[in-house]
Amino acid sequence: MREFFKQFGDIKNLRIARGKKTGKSKHFGFIEFMSPEERTVEEHRKLVEGVLKRDKKRRHKIVAAGFDYVPPEIVGSIQRTPNKIKFDED
Repeated sequence: MREFFKQFGDIKNLRIARGKKTGKSKHFGFIEFMSPEERTVEEHRKLVEGVLKRDKKRRHKIVAAGFDYVPPEIVGSIQRTPNKIKFDED
């Protein structure tokens, strides 16, 4: 588990919850990072990557449907989620 989560930053403390009687994992745990900034930077990077992927798919669908519409750019500001465009199924 430590190996997986170290990609988000240096780990200060890692504790896996275990049952008192059996000693088996309860399938959850607690992680404390050395620096909270490391964790949040990685979370933001993943969030931005996801937004850019969705934007690229959205633009492709608009072009493929033949609409004469250019969606607003999302770089530099947060845009509200656009309404879904219903496509005719021909």
